Amino acid sequence: MSTPVFRIAIAITAGLLVWAAGYRFFPALESNTALGEQSIPAYANTPVPDAQRAQLIDGRALYAGACQSCHQPSGQGLGKVFPPLDGTDWVTGDALRLALVVLQGMTGAVTVDGQVYTSVMPGFKSQFSDEETAAVLNYIRSAWSNAAPPVSSDLVRRARDEVSDRIDPWRGEQELHGFLQALPGSGQENTP
Repeated sequence: MSTPVFRIAIAITAGLLVWAAGYRFFPALESNTALGEQSIPAYANTPVPDAQRAQLIDGRALYAGACQSCHQPSGQGLGKVFPPLDGTDWVTGDALRLALVVLQGMTGAVTVDGQVYTSVMPGFKSQFSDEETAAVLNYIRSAWSNAAPPVSSDLVRRARDEVSDRIDPWRGEQELHGFLQALPGSGQENTP
């Protein structure tokens, strides 16, 4: 029973078992493989002040897991389907408005840099804590070409309180702007 085909099959099987054990028990060996690589591209890594570094590192990871597939690692969005986050007033402008969109999500028409988008953005109110939401907001407000001031978790908490009873996402920017105008102290930009 010691045919050459049998020996080759045994050798291949033994080789696969050794490879599988190495792959399982030595994960550092897989970190540079094309299929196992999950890092953010180098152009998405922006210099961060030391005071914000821990919060932004978490925000970058949360962005990579929850936002990057639609808005892309570069923040440029996806064609005419998902809007860009880089260099837009939606990200660098009113921080409360941005927090409300991230918490509640949005359907319907929204105009970003003159382009109308009608895709669906899910809300992350039940997935992210106030601190995690602030970390994501701080990442996108300081990544790429954006240079907006950081957002506090207190502002996110305020936004969450404002929509605590709301279930549905915003139905376009008109509904969101109407909601913001009806808030006490409306008309002033809500910054951190």
